[in-house]
Amino acid sequence: MRESDTRLSMRLRVVGLSMPDKPDIVESDKLDAYYDWMLNTKGLSITTVRSRKLELEHFSAYVSNADCDFKSLNAACLDDYIEKRHNEGCSRRSIATIVTSLKDFLRFAYNQKFIQSDLSVILKSPRLFNLENLPMSPSWENVQKLVNYYEGNKPRDIRNKAIMIIFAVYGIRCSELANLTLKDVDWQNETICLHRVKRCSPQLLPLLPVIGNALVRYITEIRRNNLNRECLFLDLVAPFTTIKRSTLYQVVASAYKALGIKLNPTGPHSLRHACATHLVNSGHTLKEVSDLLGHKNLDTTRIYAKIDMVNLRKIAEMNWEGLL
Repeated sequence: MRESDTRLSMRLRVVGLSMPDKPDIVESDKLDAYYDWMLNTKGLSITTVRSRKLELEHFSAYVSNADCDFKSLNAACLDDYIEKRHNEGCSRRSIATIVTSLKDFLRFAYNQKFIQSDLSVILKSPRLFNLENLPMSPSWENVQKLVNYYEGNKPRDIRNKAIMIIFAVYGIRCSELANLTLKDVDWQNETICLHRVKRCSPQLLPLLPVIGNALVRYITEIRRNNLNRECLFLDLVAPFTTIKRSTLYQVVASAYKALGIKLNPTGPHSLRHACATHLVNSGHTLKEVSDLLGHKNLDTTRIYAKIDMVNLRKIAEMNWEGLL
């Protein structure tokens, strides 16, 4: 391996993006170069790069099983791969994301002379319609049951109760909660600072008593405060590192399963949808809900108008006779 390739591999390994040494991953040096370009030249987030890395591992394995390499790729090969992903159960929106990832990589590969022609121009995404899908979320009654599931006095219950309340009240994303630090909680002014993934400026929100009380109990009774960790939520076992997104998912999914609440998916994002739906049904404007959720575009929030059951019920109960 060349010295430059070694430095690249080490740099990617630091952020957890290096390719594993697997026989079914073809031309891993080219993929590593693409990850480095996304991260350091294009400026994409580590989360986005990891997501695209996962998809390209699928694609690379497919290319390997087809007994070809990147230079021999053609339109038929790409079509077969997209059809394969569709048959595996990927929705149209997921297929659109896959196509976006592949197009970006193929453009890079062409510019770097990894492939002979720009195959990105032949890939077409399925048509998507604005606000076509209703977000799946539990009822607010079930949200309260989910939050109260962790009522015990065990370390797991005390920490998870605080996590569930923050998810439900602030509609926070999984990565945003994982990145919360002790400094983000201003006890004197009773505020909490949220660093939204899709907004440049921090968001300052009131620290509600129910959240403050849950955090106080977690910090004083459970959290390992002698390790100089900055992140608010830590793992419960050594080496007590920052809580992982997969752990946060299990915190919520385990409560769903134990309570027998049927919903798909059952992760933290369902509580974000539930928070938005509850606010809309309580009479808050879309602008207020958008600001709380940290949406950059109000159109992202408009989908919740479709599940404003209170106002939809008023429309259904109107006397239409004189209007027809």
